[in-house]
Amino acid sequence: MEIVIGESVGDFKYGMSREEVESIFGQAESIIEKNEDGDLELFYKDDSVQFIFYEVADYKLSNIVIDEDAGIDVFYNKNSLFEMHYNDIIPMFKEIGGEPEYDYLDYDGIDESEECVDFESIGVTLYFSQEKELVEISLSESIKS
Repeated sequence: MEIVIGESVGDFKYGMSREEVESIFGQAESIIEKNEDGDLELFYKDDSVQFIFYEVADYKLSNIVIDEDAGIDVFYNKNSLFEMHYNDIIPMFKEIGGEPEYDYLDYDGIDESEECVDFESIGVTLYFSQEKELVEISLSESIKS
């Protein structure tokens, strides 16, 4: 799936309806009709692919999350992101998204933390393992046009 910043990920365009997403990817394996924010979430491939439809966006496709375990190639500028290292990915997104915000996520009971690198202005959030390998990418409509 090729990322077009702020517009689409593969065949999935921001603003699509649930029905349009399901016509491409099929029926979701699990669904959260209303999460804590009132949003609709569709899960595929053992929860490694997630489509989020924000209530404030009239339940149109607003966010796509893809985990490395999904077995889906995610490309940006013809680069396969899950095959790239932190030191190559971050500068590539800095060119268009400026300086990101950094955070570390620690999980209770798990002896591992992930680094979260958020390029909010372009709608790209990257999660890296301690070994600096990309483990998850979250993509949404960008703030900039």
